[in-house]
Formats: sequence, C-alpha cells, structure tokens
Amino acid sequence: MKSIKQILLFAFMALFGTAYAADPFADSDEPHGIVDLDIAKPAKQLFEGYFLEVDGENVIASRKQLLLKPGKHQIKIGAVINEYAPGLTHSPRSVEPDNVVEIDVKEGMRYSVAAKVDGKYRGNWEAVVSMTNPIK
Repeated sequence: MKSIKQILLFAFMALFGTAYAADPFADSDEPHGIVDLDIAKPAKQLFEGYFLEVDGENVIASRKQLLLKPGKHQIKIGAVINEYAPGLTHSPRSVEPDNVVEIDVKEGMRYSVAAKVDGKYRGNWEAVVSMTNPIK
C-alpha cells in the first residue's frame, strides 16, 4: 500500500513539474523578453494582430504585450486587416486564418509582431516579427 502512494506521489510530482516548467510566461522580476503587437503600417502591408496562443496556451486577446521566458516560443495571432486598405481586395475565403510565428526570445529584447499581407487578398497573410529592439 505504501509503495502505491509513493508511485502516485512521484507521478503527480513529475506531472506538476513538467507543466510548471513548460509555462512560457515570465514575471517582470525574472529574466524575460517582451513580445508586443506592432501598429498597422498599410504602406508596408503590415496590419495589427491580436494574441491567441503562446506555446499552445490560450492568451486573453486584449493583451497588447507578453513577458516571455528566454527560449523558442510559438506565438499564434489573429489579424485585424482593413478590407478597404489601398491595394487590397476581400479574400474569396469567408474565414481568415490564424498564423503562428516562432520567436527565439532573448533576455532584454523586445519583439513586435504583425500580420503581413502577401499579395492583394487580405486573407493571404502571415505572422511576422516586424521589429526587434533592446528593452529600454
């Protein structure tokens, strides 16, 4: 009986430890980089996005910046693309895709992400890192 309790305890500790280690978010007093949303720049075919997920974890869409632990992260964003932007036409698709960008976050760096339209249809876009700067 005692060995079953020990096995369950070790299994729980292993599961909890794995889940804790996988948390991509950092507190401001921990080593971190910042990922934020770039402003729209239609002349460069860059449009504002909104966060959906980081490493498979849901993010509140109203967040404008994320403090992430150093390392590689998969960031899924949705796009806010003005269909009346010069040179763009409405995509024949009814649903616009979500896109993922991988960022190798370095401590002390800020990364801005945006939706970059490829071509003339607003539904043809990809998530990109539009700017990288040191945190001031």
